[in-house]
Amino acid sequence: AVRLRRKGFGAAKRNAARWINGAAPPRWRLNSSRPEPMLKLDQLEMQRTLRLNLVQSEPQIADIVRQSCDLDEAAWPQDQLLAHTRRGLDQAIGWNLTTQEDVIGFLVLRHQFGERFDEFPAVRKFLSRSDLPPDNRIQLMMLTLPLGIWDVVKRRTPKGQSTSMLNVG
Repeated sequence: AVRLRRKGFGAAKRNAARWINGAAPPRWRLNSSRPEPMLKLDQLEMQRTLRLNLVQSEPQIADIVRQSCDLDEAAWPQDQLLAHTRRGLDQAIGWNLTTQEDVIGFLVLRHQFGERFDEFPAVRKFLSRSDLPPDNRIQLMMLTLPLGIWDVVKRRTPKGQSTSMLNVG
């Protein structure tokens, strides 16, 4: 009689019995020939998701910016501040700023230095760095870049509205 046997079935059965009896399962090894088991979102899709999650909070974020920058209601009507905040949120998420402190810090800097302050080469280079920790990036930028840079940023930031870096629609 010919006996058919699945290759490797015995090992899988033995390993399963060991795991049930308390032994640790083997560590996963990445194998480039197999697709990864988890769904991975690309960076742009993750940014869009983060930005969409902030839509309901936009009025509260705008109020925080108003208080932080001491913005007068006559100079900054709510609709104008909200539009400015929305463009800033698009930019902040586009720079991979994800913590509340970093996002608010970025929005405050936009009011202090101009909406397009992140176009200044030293600022752009810092925000583009991938070796930074995910939190406190704005604080680290303020501490890392020399004070003289900020005077130049204030003088040379182009006037006008920023272009949205992120299309969430």
